[in-house]
Amino acid sequence: MRAWHPLLLALLLTAWAPALELELGVNSDAEAPWVLLTGDGLSQRLIAAAAARAGVTVRFTALPWQRGLVQLEGGQLDGVVNASHTRAREAFARYPRDPAGAVDASRRLHRESYALLRRHGDALDWDGTAFHGLNGTLCAQREFSIVTILRSQGLTVDDQLPDLVGNLEKLAAGRAQGAALHAGSAAAALHDHPELARSIEALPRPLAVRDYFLILAPTVERRSPGLSDRLWSAIGELRASAEYAGWCAAAGAGTE
Repeated sequence: MRAWHPLLLALLLTAWAPALELELGVNSDAEAPWVLLTGDGLSQRLIAAAAARAGVTVRFTALPWQRGLVQLEGGQLDGVVNASHTRAREAFARYPRDPAGAVDASRRLHRESYALLRRHGDALDWDGTAFHGLNGTLCAQREFSIVTILRSQGLTVDDQLPDLVGNLEKLAAGRAQGAALHAGSAAAALHDHPELARSIEALPRPLAVRDYFLILAPTVERRSPGLSDRLWSAIGELRASAEYAGWCAAAGAGTE
């Protein structure tokens, strides 16, 4: 029987080993143009291309946003796509960090603003610093970071509904005075639902501007040391590329 040299055997085993696959949660309430249920949203394409550079494969699983975070915390998912930074999420997820230990915005997936929406003719306003004419409840999607931001200012926020269109319908029906929603996704939803657009408008000044990341479970790093940083770095490099700029232009989105 032929004896295999240890080094050769190790190389052969490495070559035969299946590529590591990461299961990543995406919001089942599509966030156009970043996440689409067809699987070809800008963030999904960016991550897939970065994963190829990093030597892994990815599989996207669509599920409600809150459930995705719960499954990431419980170890059923390897990561979640398009999460902004909050201290609560730091307890169970890893973010890309710069050498000083701060969250590294250069390795984000994209940057998105929250818009304040109101019914036509309502006195509610936002001057970029303070609310005016606010005497009711604001609504927002469940577990989105804007909920914590607004509540920290002492405002009443209804986050019972997880979906964007449901919140627009709540606003149109007068069950909330205003809605705090992602600007791009809200604009796309109003375009697709002209019956809502007839009664709702978005105010021009953003409520907040947030960076969005691929957040990963700590187990990813334990399974493959160095992989998390390679993947985040590949995301940052590709997001700055001419190829990605072309994707964004075709989707009518900015490259930030």
